[in-house]
Amino acid sequence: MKNIFAFLIIFTLASCGDDTPNSNTDFVKIIGKPKILKNMEIAEYPFPTQMNWYNANEFCKKLGPGWRLPNIYELEIMYENNGTINGGGVYWSSTESDSSSVWVKGFYDGITGQNYPKTNTFWVRAIRSY
Repeated sequence: MKNIFAFLIIFTLASCGDDTPNSNTDFVKIIGKPKILKNMEIAEYPFPTQMNWYNANEFCKKLGPGWRLPNIYELEIMYENNGTINGGGVYWSSTESDSSSVWVKGFYDGITGQNYPKTNTFWVRAIRSY
């Protein structure tokens, strides 16, 4: 009985990890059926967890050839078409303010901000040129 109890505790703790994608199946689920806007192909879903800018770039590349963070102008187009892509929260852009900070876009309120440290955590929506 003690062995079963110990197993249940270990199993529970091991399954409490984050939701960061770690397999090709996870990445396929994020891309889903991409939305097309102007010259962009937008992943159907954001990544399931917020992450810093460095990880955001890394995980976008793992989606496959051409996938990347949108620049601030592309994020603006995405915000203007929010009904099509169903975004919410604050999203990273690829547009750097300086070597340690980046522009972001709030999809709840439309506010565009600059000088956000790359170590902060925000949502990620990947795109690629269409």
